[in-house]
Amino acid sequence: MSENQSNIAPEIIACMAEGRDPTVHELTRLAARIASEVWGRRSAFAWGGLTSDDSVRLISLRLAHVALIGQVPDKRSSEG
Repeated sequence: MSENQSNIAPEIIACMAEGRDPTVHELTRLAARIASEVWGRRSAFAWGGLTSDDSVRLISLRLAHVALIGQVPDKRSSEG
């Protein structure tokens, strides 16, 4: 790997460096990358073909959220 390449997603670097929450675009880009890397049989382009309740999509979005926010969302706060 060359000196200029990184395995760390630029979305993670931006959120950490700027101390902010991710945008929806950053979250979905990272989730698509996670889905592509973890479930290698799917390309990043296949992300758009997943339904909103597809387990790969849901797990990837949760992993991206944890990576970008730095913590697991508290389920109790969303249950009302």
